[in-house]
Amino acid sequence: MSVINPEIKKAMKSIDSCGIETPVDVLVNALRCVLEGKTTEAESAAFLVALRLSRLEDRPQVLMEFIKLVKSYALSIEGMDQSSYKYVDIVGTGGDGQNTFNVSTTAAIVAAGAGLHVCKHGNKASTSSSGSADLLMSFGCALQNVTPKTLCKISDSTRFMFLFAPYCHPSMKYVANVRRLIGVPTVFNLMGPLLNPVPTFARIIGVSRPSLGMVFAEALQLLGADNSMVVCGAEGLDEISPAGLSYAWIVKDGVIRQEKLTPEQFGLPVHPLSSVASGTPDENAALLKQLLTNQLPESHPVLDYVLLNASALLTLAGVATDYVHGVEVARESIRSGKALQELTAFAETSQKFGQ
Repeated sequence: MSVINPEIKKAMKSIDSCGIETPVDVLVNALRCVLEGKTTEAESAAFLVALRLSRLEDRPQVLMEFIKLVKSYALSIEGMDQSSYKYVDIVGTGGDGQNTFNVSTTAAIVAAGAGLHVCKHGNKASTSSSGSADLLMSFGCALQNVTPKTLCKISDSTRFMFLFAPYCHPSMKYVANVRRLIGVPTVFNLMGPLLNPVPTFARIIGVSRPSLGMVFAEALQLLGADNSMVVCGAEGLDEISPAGLSYAWIVKDGVIRQEKLTPEQFGLPVHPLSSVASGTPDENAALLKQLLTNQLPESHPVLDYVLLNASALLTLAGVATDYVHGVEVARESIRSGKALQELTAFAETSQKFGQ
């Protein structure tokens, strides 16, 4: 008979008896065993499902400690200590089931065209038809060449960069198959947006349900990640919604402030989510190229969707004075060709590193 990992056994017993009050250190010790490959797939699966069913994964303190642990296993970015660039990020948890166009990736490119240094950290699609990595690879970006060793060298040629998460977090290999087998979101889906190994001075994080807004805001507060915005569309969209109401939790100067956002506040019309639906990676790449080459008509739903989210990032980072101004800055990034220039530079530079 096989012996159950003692830390997993201890955690499971504690969850069973203490529920939401389970000591955080007990959970951290169990996760450490998972990340070091010291558990069976059955043990890892049981632990991850228990975290979800008990709602322990929704505790800010648990999320914060888990993030610190996972990042401690991440590969360091070579040369980052000497880098003079300050980065921003915009990312969603995914799992919202809405399957919309890759707005955070496109908004990041537009923000780079407006002068911000953006380093996105993401993956391929899990629940949608086109993830951020899928889109960029369809556009010709050689993401396999963008690694912790090459990132800072690539950053000298472009303000937009994308790090493929599996290249930064080798410990994730121990849970990759388990997550596929479980088939439902786990705490790793929640941690994903906060695992960027590149330090950022401003970030927007989209969550798929409003109840997670304060959870993430408090976790960011505990992590000392000031100048953050957590957003959720009222329909459960992990972006600022073009269809109407969105909720926002802003962490600034150590204080959390809640806001309600609508497209009208940005000077933009409302569009139903059906008008910004995602296609295949190749279809989305074609649409991205149309957008960046000024081929989409003004008030096109996807264009407005991108302007909406890019404006929020530009405003949060201090490039724009308010959301309306942010839309103007984002439009100019596209019209001037600077957004396309940054994406093209990233694609071409990433290809060179494979030669």
